[in-house]
Amino acid sequence: MNVDNELWGKGEALEKGAKALEAQWKKLLAVENIVLHIDPEYTRPAIESLLGMFENQLRGYHNSLQFKWWTNAGDRKKVVTEHVDRGALTA
Repeated sequence: MNVDNELWGKGEALEKGAKALEAQWKKLLAVENIVLHIDPEYTRPAIESLLGMFENQLRGYHNSLQFKWWTNAGDRKKVVTEHVDRGALTA
C-alpha cells in the first residue's frame, strides 16, 4: 500500500475516482435541463464551467489524468472558450 499520498498513477485511486465521477457527470448531463429542473442560461453553463475547472485541476496534478465530463468535444470547447473569455477558466 502506498502511504505517501502518491496515488495519481495509472489505475490508482485518483484515476479510478476521476473515472467514476466522469461517468456519473456524463449520465447526469445527458438528462434534459427541464428534467433536472435547471435553467440553460445560468445553471447549466455554471455546472459545465466548474467541471472544466476540475478537469484542468486534475490535469495539473499529472498530465495523464483525464476527466472527460463532456458528451462531445464541441460542447466542451464552447464552454471552455466562453468561460476563458470571462476569465473563469484557463485551458
